[in-house]
Amino acid sequence: MGAETSLAEVEREIDATRRRLQERTKSLERRLKPEALLRPVQRRLAGTLGAGGGKILDAFRDHPLPLALTGLGLGWLLLRDLKESTSKVKETAADVVHKAGETAQRTSDWFSATLEERPLLLAVGALAAGLAAAFAVPMTAREERAGAEAPQESPVQGDDAPPGGLPSA
Repeated sequence: MGAETSLAEVEREIDATRRRLQERTKSLERRLKPEALLRPVQRRLAGTLGAGGGKILDAFRDHPLPLALTGLGLGWLLLRDLKESTSKVKETAADVVHKAGETAQRTSDWFSATLEERPLLLAVGALAAGLAAAFAVPMTAREERAGAEAPQESPVQGDDAPPGGLPSA
């Protein structure tokens, strides 16, 4: 009898769960109907528009064609403005590309002329840029260890050596 009781009990629980699920499903169906979704919007519009708001909503409901045509007209205007904005962006992008091309051409011409006339100036400039980049990047731990392991003696021997060896960095 104990097994039958537990089986009957399980069946009752399943039926109760099934009923709860059906009730929740029906409740969700009621809430998701278009009328139910529009009710809060209608209340808010009626509150915003005042006493005449109900009449306006009724007029929209009774005569949807003017509302639809107005919506189409507004959509058309928005699309036109969007197209104008897009064309302005395209023009601006084309101008930027054109100016960048001109600048690149001028830079190339200057570089070629300077390379022909003053190659040493470009070499010194490249060296200075390389040094600036090297000093801008911090030393790694490996580089610091290598520097610490390097001999601190002066490579210059004899009378030409500075007193006390090379200065520390």
